[in-house]
Amino acid sequence: MCGWVSKLRAVREGVYLPRGSLTERGGSWFVYRGQEVEFYNKNLNGLTAVRDLLQVDSQDVEEDSRRVGGFNLTSVDAARIVYDLVGRGLMSQDRIGPISELLAFGGRVGPILHPNQYAHFARWLHAQGLVTQPELDLIIQQLPAEPYAGI
Repeated sequence: MCGWVSKLRAVREGVYLPRGSLTERGGSWFVYRGQEVEFYNKNLNGLTAVRDLLQVDSQDVEEDSRRVGGFNLTSVDAARIVYDLVGRGLMSQDRIGPISELLAFGGRVGPILHPNQYAHFARWLHAQGLVTQPELDLIIQQLPAEPYAGI
């Protein structure tokens, strides 16, 4: 057991993920087999032992219900969401910098799809005249594809 949270905070801040939702764990992806409420350990009230739960009283629960925790996503997932919202035209591109600073996110957001899929699509876009040769070269350089080894 990692910690506890009031029901009010769990409902207000937890991220409901229906069955079949995709999530990331240590660089690998898996699909939830059931309904989940994602609530990160960093947002819990910590415990050093299970018996510490016996010390939690109604005042502690009331105080926790007024507390505002952090978001229950990884910084990378939050950045993916920002890029997706900008790409959909739902958020201005000038928000990326301030949000990245707020998240203290200095790294790149790794793709969910394999680099071969990026390279394939980028080459197709280039053939359609929608991606320039310098853009294609940069995409291939940044997301190196693995050559097909044959059967």
